[in-house]
Amino acid sequence: MRQGDGSDLLGANDPRSASIGIIYVAPTDDRSSVLEAIFMQDKLGRKQIAVVLPENNRAFQRSVDFDGMKNLRRGLKSEIIFIAPGVPGPAEFARQRRFSVYTSLESYTTALRSEPSDNANAKKGLVLFGRKPRPTGSTSRVEEPNGKGSAQPLPVSPLPVPVPVDSSDKAPAPNPTLPPDDATSPSSSPNGNVSHVDNGTDAAGNGSAKPVYTQREAEPIIFAPPLPRPRTTAKLAAASAAGAGAATTIPKRSGNTGKRAAVGVGAAAAGAGAALAATGSAPAAGGGPPPTRGNAGGPGGGGGGSSRSGSRQLLAILLVILTLLLLAGIAFASPMGQNVVSHIFTGSTQVNATVTITPDSQTVADSFVITAVTGTPNPSARQVQARIPSYTSPSQSASANATGSIPGTRATGLLTFANIGNGVTVSGGTLTGADGVQIAFGSVYIPFGAVTVSGTAVNAGVSGNIPALDINGPCCGSSNIHVRNNNSFSGGQNAQPNSVISQNDINAASNKLIASLKPSAQTALQQQVTANEQVVDNSLNCTSNVNANHRAGDQAKSVSVTGTVTCTEEVFDRQAAFTIATTALSAEAGKTPGAGYVLQGKVATNVTHATVIDARHTVSLVVSAQGLWVYQFSSQLQQQLKDTIAQKSKSAALTYLKAVTGVSSVDITLSSGDTLPDATHISIVIKTITGGNGTPTVTPGSPSPAITPTSTPLITPSTGLGGS
Repeated sequence: MRQGDGSDLLGANDPRSASIGIIYVAPTDDRSSVLEAIFMQDKLGRKQIAVVLPENNRAFQRSVDFDGMKNLRRGLKSEIIFIAPGVPGPAEFARQRRFSVYTSLESYTTALRSEPSDNANAKKGLVLFGRKPRPTGSTSRVEEPNGKGSAQPLPVSPLPVPVPVDSSDKAPAPNPTLPPDDATSPSSSPNGNVSHVDNGTDAAGNGSAKPVYTQREAEPIIFAPPLPRPRTTAKLAAASAAGAGAATTIPKRSGNTGKRAAVGVGAAAAGAGAALAATGSAPAAGGGPPPTRGNAGGPGGGGGGSSRSGSRQLLAILLVILTLLLLAGIAFASPMGQNVVSHIFTGSTQVNATVTITPDSQTVADSFVITAVTGTPNPSARQVQARIPSYTSPSQSASANATGSIPGTRATGLLTFANIGNGVTVSGGTLTGADGVQIAFGSVYIPFGAVTVSGTAVNAGVSGNIPALDINGPCCGSSNIHVRNNNSFSGGQNAQPNSVISQNDINAASNKLIASLKPSAQTALQQQVTANEQVVDNSLNCTSNVNANHRAGDQAKSVSVTGTVTCTEEVFDRQAAFTIATTALSAEAGKTPGAGYVLQGKVATNVTHATVIDARHTVSLVVSAQGLWVYQFSSQLQQQLKDTIAQKSKSAALTYLKAVTGVSSVDITLSSGDTLPDATHISIVIKTITGGNGTPTVTPGSPSPAITPTSTPLITPSTGLGGS
């Protein structure tokens, strides 16, 4: 939409340019934006506002759009003129509602240029910036006795109003006076007005663009000028009779709600006043002859002069009374006057109206991808700050018992075999000593004579340490072979459980230490997170630095570890992310639903996803945002609505309000009747739309993963010892 002034048409040097406003409506402009432009031009003091409509436009396509404009112009000081293509549709709707319509800016400019910048055309009824012309079409005249001049009629209803009808080849008057707003068709009005439409030709048949006159049919009230002296009683009687006749022939039309009746009373009173003014006294009842001139007072002739003086005084009093009656008749003919009369005679109270409007509301929701960086963020690129806080606990110690054992050993010794027979090979076997200990030996060849071999106790332990000659007797199923241990066996040891440090023992001590340090470390880490920050899920990481006093495989009953725990996690500026999402959502709401809608409450935001995406700890955030936008009715707009629906029927007011932008539903409550009162007795209640105030709960921390020691010493078990 573009706006300009009369300089677009007349040039900057024409003094009328500042009094003309021009609104160039674009095809995509809505009606509310055009209305705002009209209000702005009206505030600038424009005499005329030309609304230039394209052939296809959103703002004014339906007849109801122009009904709203017809009601709107009551509260404007400017006159609205439409420039619309001469095709069925907007142009015809505008003409039907008594708007001035031109088919093009050229025809409108031609009409403006054909009118001089002064008021020289006032006599032609074609004045743009002067007073509205008074038509001279009345035929009611009263001749003065001297034949000079004529009494001008006093209209009792709005003056005839010229309304130009645009034609494709003739430019009408640029600034006609608008007709009453209750006109509903080109040919008639609710008040009984008759619209005379010029067909574009004059009396001689020449083509010309002439205004259309709409004039009420009520007879004008005529004041006869005061006469210097009545000359003949016959003329006075005729005048009196004429006044009486006028009182009996007051026109009365249906659908005029009593206006013409009240005006007719004033007209009759005025006619009677004219007759009395002509006679100088009140006529006798029954139409008797008027008083004659002469010396009716007796000798001396004084009575005639006193009669004339008294008649003049009576005439002046009657004129004052009749004037007051006339003004009262006109006042009571108005809607407000009829309302007062109705209240007086019916005893009804003042009607009050309450208009309850439910404003239109729309929920706007979307999700936005926002990046959290550990470097310097760029808000215009939808970046917010991220950082990695860290905390290291004080050094502490923990211990664990040894779970490794020293295994038992078997005793060993020498066995001597003596053979007194032939040599023989024995595959080995087990020998049992005197104390029941079993000694095993391997395969052996026993020649004639003696041979010594090793023997080993079958069971580990000190029990295998048999004394000398514990084994002494025949062997191997032959009486020729004898065996004995000449010396004791040795080396047998019992097993020693829980006496060796294993790696599991060291890990157990380290985990015990970490478990005691982790809660305090995590608590201290959380204290570093500010109120506007949020922890990235699963970003908590804790490591330990532990030293043990034994290695795996050492013989000891317990192991002790000493160390610290260091915890880190990544956080991002959650509030900054919410601000970016709210701003982005508000920008979307500025387009849909658009101007006039205001956020109700706050935008509800929530981080639905946060993932570290690279080695620089960049975090990708998905932030959802949702808000409720409600159409706002300013106090100025509410007053305009009151002014528009005032004095309308309830059904008409509902029809109009339902078509107003931003109205979802409307209800009207009247204290009585079915007609709305004046604007001062209309109250508008805008319903409150709830919603949009919730803020999702956000958990600032994240679950703690298991802590794995990273510097636990790994010790290889000693040779010959147990462990794991």
